Amino acid sequence: MKPWFEKEKQEADIIKFPEPERKVIKMPSVSEYPDFITGVLDLQARRDQGQIGQDSYDKLYQDLIHRFMKKESFDTPWFLREAEPKDIKSLAKRVGGLPADVSDRILDQIRTALELAGTSDKGPKDKKSKKQNQYLKVSRAVMAVDDGDLKKYYKVVSKFMLGNSLTSEEITKIIKAINDNTCISVDELQKPSNVLSNIIRKDLQTSDELKFYFNDMLTYQPAQGIGPGEILFATHSKELRKGEKGDLIVIDDNTPIEVKGGAYKGRFKDDDINPSPDYYNKATKFINDYQGIIPKQKSGIAYSTLLNAIHNQKVDKKIRDKMYEDFKLIIKDLWPNNEYTDKIIGAVKTNNAKQAQNFHGLANLKAYFTQKQAEGGMGLLFISRRGGVTKTSYAENIESLVKGFNLSVNTAYPISTVERNPFAQMSAEAK
Repeated sequence: MKPWFEKEKQEADIIKFPEPERKVIKMPSVSEYPDFITGVLDLQARRDQGQIGQDSYDKLYQDLIHRFMKKESFDTPWFLREAEPKDIKSLAKRVGGLPADVSDRILDQIRTALELAGTSDKGPKDKKSKKQNQYLKVSRAVMAVDDGDLKKYYKVVSKFMLGNSLTSEEITKIIKAINDNTCISVDELQKPSNVLSNIIRKDLQTSDELKFYFNDMLTYQPAQGIGPGEILFATHSKELRKGEKGDLIVIDDNTPIEVKGGAYKGRFKDDDINPSPDYYNKATKFINDYQGIIPKQKSGIAYSTLLNAIHNQKVDKKIRDKMYEDFKLIIKDLWPNNEYTDKIIGAVKTNNAKQAQNFHGLANLKAYFTQKQAEGGMGLLFISRRGGVTKTSYAENIESLVKGFNLSVNTAYPISTVERNPFAQMSAEAK
């Protein structure tokens, strides 16, 4: 009798193991390629033939970049060289397997990836590390420019450059323009009416990314009291510097430029603009003397309230005349030696509250500009971004402000014990 294993061998049905429908494909190894372009073409061919999937292709392509890149030197980074490294140029010309419609921006990103891939040898080889190395290179180049404001804000400028995907050529061009002081035209900036595209050098606006960069920098306001555009103009022009109080300073003549939003609304007031010393005493006495006619109000006495009292026929004429004379003394203390004071008094006499309020605003502006002129002069720069176009308007004195802007004065309090209330909120918008 045969053993069980001999019996089973004879009686069992033999099942043939299925043969593969196609040969097993060996995954390529980037270490076997003699050069970068050979590897690129082979990987593309394998992907197109279905031998490897897109995910495998992407991973192998990245490995290929890591193998054939060259380390960059911090002493002579790519964006400070007159020309790109010859080996990178040669390599770029050889990438003939890439689609014909690949943009220059994509090619630049490929080149940057090649340059950066080996800078992380001493640290983690990940995207974050490479971005940090790229930021380090750009920030060092920006900081190298001899400009105090740029040295202070170099991190911000660098981040905006990289954040807007500027190419190395674009970054180089901006840095050189700043260094040569040709990036910003101060003459264009100080024109009564203009647009940002005229203020920035034309060949620095040749792509959407460049335009986005300058507009993003324009909106950067790191703290309250810093107007739009102050950081952009201070960092991109050697003729302008950032003032201590938030203004721009024209270096040649030390003239400050106060920057405001295009549809500005606020008070034209600073610590140097004050009424005569006796103003608040007279205002307090006026409020107390006439509280039977004008009830005390926390904010002060507005023109409409004042004129209703002075021209109220139910009030004794002697009292009204005395009230009018007291007001004249107070307004002259509020705006001493001001050409608009008599116009305010005339409007009050003719019972025109709206006209009196408008003259009050002009008197305020006159005091503001007079003080600034005494300090060496001043300009007002208004920036508006309405309608997708950045517009600028510049005024160097009250005459140009009145001529080039639509002005409106909110409720003015010519008689008030609240320190800021005599300085009415005003709106100014370029015509």
